[in-house]
Amino acid sequence: MAWGQGARRPILGLLSRAQRQAARGYTSATFETHLSSNHFAQNGMIRRRFSSEVPASEQMNLIKQLRERTCAPIKDVKASLVSCNWDIEDAQKDLRKRGVISAAKKSSRTAAEGLLAIAQDEKRAVVVELNCETDFVARNDVFQYLASSLAKMALSAQDPGKLVFPFAPAYLENMSINLDHPKLSGETTVQNAVTEVAAMVGENVKLRRGFMLSTTGHGVVSSYLHTCPQPGAQTLFQFVKFYPDHVSA
Repeated sequence: MAWGQGARRPILGLLSRAQRQAARGYTSATFETHLSSNHFAQNGMIRRRFSSEVPASEQMNLIKQLRERTCAPIKDVKASLVSCNWDIEDAQKDLRKRGVISAAKKSSRTAAEGLLAIAQDEKRAVVVELNCETDFVARNDVFQYLASSLAKMALSAQDPGKLVFPFAPAYLENMSINLDHPKLSGETTVQNAVTEVAAMVGENVKLRRGFMLSTTGHGVVSSYLHTCPQPGAQTLFQFVKFYPDHVSA
C-alpha cells in the first residue's frame, strides 16, 4: 500500500502539469512530445555519464600506458584521455594533433644542441645533423634513434651522382622513412617524424643539414665517431677516402 501511494504522487503531478499546459493552450500531443523528448534527453545524459565513469585504478593504468607509448607530459596525456572518454587509441591520435600544434609553436626557438649521425657502406658515407634545444634531449633514446634512422635513410636514397654532396633539410623532408621503435613506429615522412619527436621531447627539433661523401672504382670510404652514445650518433666525426696505389688485375 505504501508503494501504491508513493506511485500515485508522480502520476497526480503529471496530470496536474497536463492540466496547466492545456490551460495555456498546449494540446495533449504537444505535451506528450515534450515529455518524450525530455525523457530521451535525460536517458542520453545518463548514458554519457555512465560511459565516462572509469574506475580510478583503470584511469591510472591508461595514463601509464599512453605515457609509455608517447612520452608526452602527464597533464597532456590525461587531458587527451578525458576528452576522448578514456579511449586510449583515440587519445593517442588526439595527442599527436596536440603535438603538431605544440611543435609549431616551438619552431622559432633556438636549437643549438643535438647530434651528428653517420651511416656508411663501402662506397658512400652520410652524416646528418639533428638539432634540439638542450643536451638533455640530445641524450634521449628517441632523439638518438631518429638521428641514426635519418642517416641510414639518406644512405639508402638514390645516389646523387656526386663525390661530394652537401644537402639541406629539404632534400630529405618529403622522403618516406620507416621507423621501428617502441615509441616511434610506422612509415611516415621525415618532416612528420621530426615533428612527432619534437612533440614527444617538448623542444624544438630540427634537421639542420647533411653531407655525403662517395668514392669510385677501387676507393673505400671510412668514418669515425667519437664516443657514440648510440651506434652512429655523436657530435664529432671524420670521413676518410682511401685509394690503393696499385690494383692487380
